[in-house]
Amino acid sequence: MPLLVFALALAAPPGGTLELSAFTRDVLAVNPEAAGAEATMERARARAAAAAPWPDPMLDVGVAPMSLAQMPGWSVDLKQELPLWGTRAAGREMAQADARAAAAQLEMMRLDLANMAAMAWVDWYTVHR
Repeated sequence: MPLLVFALALAAPPGGTLELSAFTRDVLAVNPEAAGAEATMERARARAAAAAPWPDPMLDVGVAPMSLAQMPGWSVDLKQELPLWGTRAAGREMAQADARAAAAQLEMMRLDLANMAAMAWVDWYTVHR
């Protein structure tokens, strides 16, 4: 609520009228929670875009001490894990669902802030009229 009072003090013109849309825009602009929620949503969208890639291949090189001249004294292994059927698609769908949930939470927070701004604006209007 202190941010609403701060935004109200910033948006209220001296002796003029305060428009609800301008006040709501100012409240959303100065609220740090909205910026944090936007960053969370962008991070979730980035994770969804990069979700469920193939596992990285592993290269393993082994050398037995004091046996470089002998033939079986070293080994090189290249390994690639294969995911189980459907796990990559399920991981991608889960990441996309997380991104949609983050977007919905951001929209819900914006609507809550807009509602609080409207209530503060009504109080301001009642006092000044």
